[in-house]
Amino acid sequence: MIVVPTPTLQLAVALRFNSKLHLSQDSVTIGEVSMPVSMSAGLVVRPQLAIGWSTSFSWRSWSSASSDIRALGLGETFDSWEIGSGIEIGGVGQGTSAIPLRFGVRYARLPFSVSSDQPTELNLSGGTALRFASNRAEVAIALERALRKGAGARETAWIFSLGIEIRP
Repeated sequence: MIVVPTPTLQLAVALRFNSKLHLSQDSVTIGEVSMPVSMSAGLVVRPQLAIGWSTSFSWRSWSSASSDIRALGLGETFDSWEIGSGIEIGGVGQGTSAIPLRFGVRYARLPFSVSSDQPTELNLSGGTALRFASNRAEVAIALERALRKGAGARETAWIFSLGIEIRP
């Protein structure tokens, strides 16, 4: 459900119920896993055309699949959640740069582990975009730093993204 109470505020919520995932190998069922209930919410605030802030939160009931996952010998399962937030400055509106600056952060508690230690992830990102054709086309670039740790392991990554959007 999406609600737009004012031109500067958008709210969204979602709820999803899933059934079981049936696992098979060579047409033989080897198990099934209860899939999680998922809940998400989001908020977008744009007090001016040239400034926008958004945030979102999601939760999934993966712990409901713990016994199914353990029976298959696949480790531990936890409820997971994530929260992310970002800001965009410029890009539209009078007197602003035609090139927006975008910054974001995301934190997550991940659902699967080989031990009783629930892994976490932190992502930091920055990017920009070039808009064309009266803001109907966009080429966006971003650089993201991902930091993941848990169960005695740690990994980091740099992620470069390139996106093209064309609106009719």
